[in-house]
Amino acid sequence: MLLGPKTEPGSAYTLVQEVKNMAAANLIARFESKLDAQTAQFASLRWMVGLGFALLALLVTLLRFLG
Repeated sequence: MLLGPKTEPGSAYTLVQEVKNMAAANLIARFESKLDAQTAQFASLRWMVGLGFALLALLVTLLRFLG
C-alpha cells in the first residue's frame, strides 16, 4: 500500500505520477536509441547501394569500350 499511517493522499498521487514520468522517459530513450541505430544502418545501406551502382556503371562502360 502506498499510504502509510502519516502519509498525505497527495503524496501517493505524486509518487505514482513520478513513476509514470520515469517510465515514459525510459520508453522514449529506448525508442530514440533504436531509431538512431536504424538511421545508421540506412546510411550504410545507402552507401553500399551507391557504390554498387557506381561499380556497375564502370563495368558497363568498360564492356562498351572493349566491345
